[in-house]
Amino acid sequence: MNHKFEPLLENIPLELIDPGDRYREDYKDIDSLIDSIKESGLIHPIAVKALDNDTYLLLAGGRRLAAFHKMSADTTGVSSIPCRIFPSNLSELDYRVIELIENIQREDLNYAEEAALTAEVLRLQQARYGQRVSTSPDAPGYSMADAAKLLGKSKTLVSDEVALADAIEAIPELGQMKNKTEALKALGRIKEGILQQELAKRVQSGTLSTDADRKKLVDSYIINAFEEGANGIPDGSVDLFEMDPPYNIELRHVVETTPDQMKALLGQKSAMTEADYAMQLITWFRLAYKKLKPNGWLIVWYAMDPWHTVTVEAMRVSGFEVSSVHGTWSKNNGNTRTPNIHLANAYEPFLYGRKGVPVLNRQGRLNEFRYNIIGDKSHPTEKPIDMYADLFSTFCFPSSLIISAFLGSGNAILGANNCGLRCIGFEQSEEYKDRFILKVYNGVLGQYTSY
Repeated sequence: MNHKFEPLLENIPLELIDPGDRYREDYKDIDSLIDSIKESGLIHPIAVKALDNDTYLLLAGGRRLAAFHKMSADTTGVSSIPCRIFPSNLSELDYRVIELIENIQREDLNYAEEAALTAEVLRLQQARYGQRVSTSPDAPGYSMADAAKLLGKSKTLVSDEVALADAIEAIPELGQMKNKTEALKALGRIKEGILQQELAKRVQSGTLSTDADRKKLVDSYIINAFEEGANGIPDGSVDLFEMDPPYNIELRHVVETTPDQMKALLGQKSAMTEADYAMQLITWFRLAYKKLKPNGWLIVWYAMDPWHTVTVEAMRVSGFEVSSVHGTWSKNNGNTRTPNIHLANAYEPFLYGRKGVPVLNRQGRLNEFRYNIIGDKSHPTEKPIDMYADLFSTFCFPSSLIISAFLGSGNAILGANNCGLRCIGFEQSEEYKDRFILKVYNGVLGQYTSY
């Protein structure tokens, strides 16, 4: 099956060309086009179809034809126009495809229009020739590769534009992005989210063939609020608690969190005051103290200003021995919301408290953990897997049990897995768990990394 048009190229008198019923009739700025033609000639010939009475029907190039007619009226000697002549047996589908191709080459076309026209060309060609199933070049039907060849585009670009056109019909906002690149990125994120959900469903239902160790990691990510989930943990069974508590409402000027968002984040019935938040910290710390073994650790990530003293005192009130000297995650760069008055912050502190008299596994280690920030985060406050492995192996001996109270990305579980420790955690977002599952199955057991 021949999928290619093979037109002749000739100059045809203007009076022999019938403009017909044009698909695009808005011919703007004819004078500028005339100036361009006078200076450089007609770069793209118009397309016409030969009729039985030695006349021609315009297929594409109405603006150029209009320019030549105006030049004929104003300038002596202009009486014909270069044309690509297609055979008279063109079908209505062929006619529409030629006009669509012509429109795709317009400079003023936005990415949504271009994607729609590309998809329409493929649809019309497949309507005529059928969809090619076989990969053999001689197989009947019309493929994405055929459309790419016809349009002078790569197969990948045609595939992207067809997918984008379909997506814009379902999600119009994709057609309102800054450019095609941004729209394709947004589409990619949407597809990734769908894949995450599907993979998560298959893992949870047991329809995905998995090894037992990976399934254990997935099951260690528990969808539940910390306080409720911790009730199922036996008292005195945990070696280390790791907490990265959500910020209090009083920090909304720093973290740009609204009262309603904070209410949802903390799971409270009403928005918290600074005093209420301090009491909430004590509630969490006392629960951790109850679940820890007689000799165990608590690690708490926090904001130095204004929560250093509040967090230290809450840990002490809850029964922990704690030094006010913190540990530090040192990053390769930093950020600040007020660069005009504050230096960029390149570190994140944590406090560590003791129940009983536990000892460090790696005694004498410095209190600084140097790890780059993560480029493509799966969670807003995500910390590196590699740092978690270093941190946990510093505090814990092999086979220890770790609980992450506010799990987020799930990287605490993967970091613990890297160093032969067991970690379970609690999180209320199914979306973050879906992303975690992808990391579990895309990585190597015991060798997970954020870089």
